[in-house]
Amino acid sequence: MNIQTFFLKHPVYALILNIFILVVGALSYTNLSIREYPDVAVPKLTIRTSLQNASAESVETDITFPMEAALAGVSGLEELRSESHFGRNELTLSFKAGTNLDTAMSMVRDKLSSIQGAFPRDTTIPSLSKEDSAEQPFFWLFFASDAFSYPELTHYIKTHIENSLKNIKGVASIVLYGQPYEVSIKLDPLKLAQFQISPSEVIQAMEKHKYSYPGGLHKDETQIFLKIRPESLEDFANILLKQHKENFVYLKDIAQISLDHDTNFRVRINQAPGVILGVVQTSAANPLAVSDALREKLDFLRTTLPPSIQMNINYDKSDFIRASLDNIQHAILEAVIFVLIIIFLFLRSFRASLIPMVTIPIALIGAFFVIFLFGYSINVITLLAMVLVTGLVVDDAVVVVENVHRHMENGLSPWQATLKGGKEISFAIVAMTLTLASVYIPLAFSDSTLNQLFIEFAVTLSGAVILSGIIALTLTPVMCGYLPKSKEREFFPSISRGLSRLDILYEKTLRSVVRKRKWLYGLGLFLLGAAYLLFSILPPELTPPEDRGVIGLWIPPMGRVSMDEFNDYVTKLEAKSAEIPHRQSMLSIFGPWGGNLVLPLVDWHERPQSAAALKNQLEKLIQSVPTVTAYAWSYDNGLPGADFSQGSSNEIPLYIQSTESHESLFHTMETLKKEFSGLPFVQDVRHDLKLNQQSFHAQLNKKELARLGLDYHEVSHILQLFFGGIHKTKFLKDTVQYDVKLKGNKEIESLTEIPLVTKDGKETNLASIAALIPTTIPETLRHYNQLRSSKLTITLKDGTPLGNAIAKITNANIIPKTVRYDWGGVAKIYSESQSSMYLLIFLGLVFIYGILAIQFESFIDPFIIILTVPLAFFGALLLLWITGQSFNILSQIGLLTLIGLITKHGILLVNFANQYWQEKGTAIEAAIAAGKVRLRPILMTTGAMILGILPLILSTGAGAEARRVIGLTLIGGLFFGTFLTLFFIPCLYIPIKGWTKRKKEIST
Repeated sequence: MNIQTFFLKHPVYALILNIFILVVGALSYTNLSIREYPDVAVPKLTIRTSLQNASAESVETDITFPMEAALAGVSGLEELRSESHFGRNELTLSFKAGTNLDTAMSMVRDKLSSIQGAFPRDTTIPSLSKEDSAEQPFFWLFFASDAFSYPELTHYIKTHIENSLKNIKGVASIVLYGQPYEVSIKLDPLKLAQFQISPSEVIQAMEKHKYSYPGGLHKDETQIFLKIRPESLEDFANILLKQHKENFVYLKDIAQISLDHDTNFRVRINQAPGVILGVVQTSAANPLAVSDALREKLDFLRTTLPPSIQMNINYDKSDFIRASLDNIQHAILEAVIFVLIIIFLFLRSFRASLIPMVTIPIALIGAFFVIFLFGYSINVITLLAMVLVTGLVVDDAVVVVENVHRHMENGLSPWQATLKGGKEISFAIVAMTLTLASVYIPLAFSDSTLNQLFIEFAVTLSGAVILSGIIALTLTPVMCGYLPKSKEREFFPSISRGLSRLDILYEKTLRSVVRKRKWLYGLGLFLLGAAYLLFSILPPELTPPEDRGVIGLWIPPMGRVSMDEFNDYVTKLEAKSAEIPHRQSMLSIFGPWGGNLVLPLVDWHERPQSAAALKNQLEKLIQSVPTVTAYAWSYDNGLPGADFSQGSSNEIPLYIQSTESHESLFHTMETLKKEFSGLPFVQDVRHDLKLNQQSFHAQLNKKELARLGLDYHEVSHILQLFFGGIHKTKFLKDTVQYDVKLKGNKEIESLTEIPLVTKDGKETNLASIAALIPTTIPETLRHYNQLRSSKLTITLKDGTPLGNAIAKITNANIIPKTVRYDWGGVAKIYSESQSSMYLLIFLGLVFIYGILAIQFESFIDPFIIILTVPLAFFGALLLLWITGQSFNILSQIGLLTLIGLITKHGILLVNFANQYWQEKGTAIEAAIAAGKVRLRPILMTTGAMILGILPLILSTGAGAEARRVIGLTLIGGLFFGTFLTLFFIPCLYIPIKGWTKRKKEIST
């Protein structure tokens, strides 16, 4: 018994099955999280270690090199990056996809513990953390006050706001930019000599007071503890340093103690000082839910704030996500309306139109169960699949309804027409469903970042299509058998007459084309060549740049310039940036590391200019600010794993690696900078290897050092104290820990100003054992897979396609063969995606061929069906070229989807032609009959798909650029591919089938 016949005779089975699909899908929807993009798994660990006041070279030699040597053999390690800075280092370990991070972390801990004893004295214990949170804050708050001082405001935010927000579900960490308190202990070098106290003795005394100590239980009940840790400035002042008979020397006798603040950071909003708080979400969190929880909490906290403190939300990334998701949801609704219109126009019957329309809610809601089953989320990618599915899921039902409708027009009752039509069409329904689903199978075997991203698209679309096939085989025949009437009023009879004339015209044209089919073969070859030409001239890139509503400026550090001088430069840039229209606010954050000016823009519908245009305007404005180097950027892509250095996709990083010294690498980087700057498509080139940071080398007189009974550690403490300061403990204020900084009470010009007291009480000065020799040292030293490395950032001119730039840079032969190089950020993902995506398209064709070969039990029929796929690519590429789009990962996913869509038409034609040929007629008559009978369902399904996709092209606002590309790809391919299928399949069927028949006759 045919499956459609079974459910037609058992309608309760069909109804209950489809109701279950609806219920399970609805329940799954309530348990799905919402995100912008799928959660792309990037197994990554970060290790941070510090050695206070150590140079980058010392950190590299004494800490980074031993750690890299120990960790290089960790199982599953794919990439090892390190950065050695002044006083600290950071190692990032990237593992192969699928690596268990808990196991990797355990192995890393074991490796670190085995070498920790070899680190220099005062090195902190390495901190190890998983990459389980977003890299950058997604939610920014700004606080300002006229009544609170800068450190008072910072402290209030830390105690009343930061701690409250940390407890919100989905919040990974809080980033606070302000000027925190700092206990300043300024040592008087003359009094140190007078009381014969060495700096090391001061440091030791401070470390003794670092903790409170336990004291047991009094009578086994009452706790006893030693209250040692200072809790006030007075406690610091009364720290005992030395006792000589009845004379006691306290810290207050040799130092000035005050509550100060750290002035390294400066924060302003709209050119007024304040405090910035950023919220970082966990990687698995729903940003919309976290944002809502934050806003609810802030509404409560706002009522508790003192009247003098103003709190404003400066930027909320969830606004873009929410707007993008809302736009896609509207696109789904519009697609449903468009599909309903096209189905009604073809069937011209409310009852008949209702049958395929029922498929849409069942398949879409049921798809939520598929998403839930695989542990995915509702995001831009899965909702994009939903939009496309709206036009696809009606295909199978439309084919069934149209076939039944055709038999009813020939005089059969609805029941008889359904029985006969079910036998004819069931095979084609199964074949079409499996074909479209199978095209995405290769994605499951790829572990690249982009393929992880689009597997959710594939699973959602395939799941909905499979459900539509199930509905077409179960509920649709039941509705066809019971719902329509044999004689029902037909609306718009003129459309029926028009379709009849179209049938006649198509049949005449097809018979004419069949007789002159060699010309059609020539046209096919021409279109294949044209498709290759279009492919070669379309600008290749990773993704189309998006308008995400944020632009800004990056200001690199300026060497020996003081913070006050740097502040003056930032002020000038702020004044110029204030001239940019359509901005909500202007945020400035700067310090020794450089500065960032961030300009969130107003809503997309409230500004006539795009973010890219405003960024170009900003770039021109800052050129009038002298002596300042600043780089304008536009946050134009949120693709996971892209690692945009400053937010713009036109900046591509190139990592240069060398086994030679940093000096040699520096000369290489300077040469590359000069060579790349001469390329016509390059706007700017910079690298991050700086060897010109002014420094002093302290040269010691070792004999004099030994004679005075001093050691290197003592001299190190003296230098750190009187040149910059040293942090050795913490101060607790209202549950918040702040640094305690020991330093000299004045600027030291000469080593003779620093007195020394030897262990036997003799007085001298530091100049007797040391001399400062000027030198230059590197600012930051980077490694890539244990090789010395530097990042070359190449800024492309506007309109330069990423793929073309990468190809030209690679072919320019500028990079010497003595060094290695590796692309980073968008360039790396682009390079990986190109090779894998082409392979996926090829494998998609292979899988479809295999599935069809099994279903048709033939090697020839699938070949006929998929021959028109490359020709459909011509239509897709042509429309992309006409509309000025690029060839990117979204258009590639569109092409992959197009394979399944176009083969559905071929299946309908070849399946009917085979049935006709077996029963009667010749190959020519079978091919022409198949075209005539299947013309309407093919046009109807194509119209439904095109109108279902149309809202993607017409969409505006957040994320519209990406949706438009995939929509244009599919519409171009469907429109052109459908037209070609209606003529090419019959013309290919005739000679190929005729040849196989003659071969079979000869063999028998």
